[in-house]
Amino acid sequence: MVPQTPLLLSHLLLSSLGTQVSLNYAERIPQDGSLIVVSNHRSFMDAPLLMTVLSQPIRFACHHYMGQVPVLREIVTALGCVPLDSASQKQHFLRQASQLLQSRQTVGIFPEGAQPMVQQTAPNQVGAFQRGFAHLALRTDKSAQLDRPEADGLTRSPRQNVAILPVAIAAREESVCPAIPLPLLGLFDPSEPLFQQLGWHPLVLYHQVRVLVGRPYWVTPSQRQMYRGKQGKTVVNELTQYCQTEIAHLLDQGCA
Repeated sequence: MVPQTPLLLSHLLLSSLGTQVSLNYAERIPQDGSLIVVSNHRSFMDAPLLMTVLSQPIRFACHHYMGQVPVLREIVTALGCVPLDSASQKQHFLRQASQLLQSRQTVGIFPEGAQPMVQQTAPNQVGAFQRGFAHLALRTDKSAQLDRPEADGLTRSPRQNVAILPVAIAAREESVCPAIPLPLLGLFDPSEPLFQQLGWHPLVLYHQVRVLVGRPYWVTPSQRQMYRGKQGKTVVNELTQYCQTEIAHLLDQGCA
């Protein structure tokens, strides 16, 4: 059984902050199979926000420093997040996340990384995506499922039971204040270039926010076969670009 504590804490956090949340396109959320949630990322509120609107615990990957800074460390641990560090730990997360997906649990990844958290960005802005979530989806083997892709390549059959769900978090009203000096964070993670500069880590608080669910991308056995061959880079790029484009489109809609 998946622990419900992260979900309860997420509800409590949003309630205590008085955040007003609306959810669009909830009918797109798959009700069967394993799920990788992919979203833009500007605030510490993003993980609990997504757990609340999707009504389920989500095991999010997060930056190394979030597991090192006092108070923040306790928060991400209670929410069930998995701080990343070296390449070996990232590989460990991929193995762990693949096992979670095999047991039909939900995994969350913010593919923009830490930059939009550290360097304040506009609510409708989305940065370049790292491709780790695509590798995770393609290496999680569900080869027993039938391969029935549709003409546009976006297989939506429930038989394909590993799906990537792009979700956009569009802040309608927020406040931003300086939270932690960047050089101080550099003490906890000296390898991070973002912390080797003057300034402050911003704290973004959502007051009104729209969460827009994109069209799920069902990964097929044939795509996994391509991934293991010469077309691996092509299928990874295709999947990554689909999610980035979908989230960018939803952000434009949500912030309009």
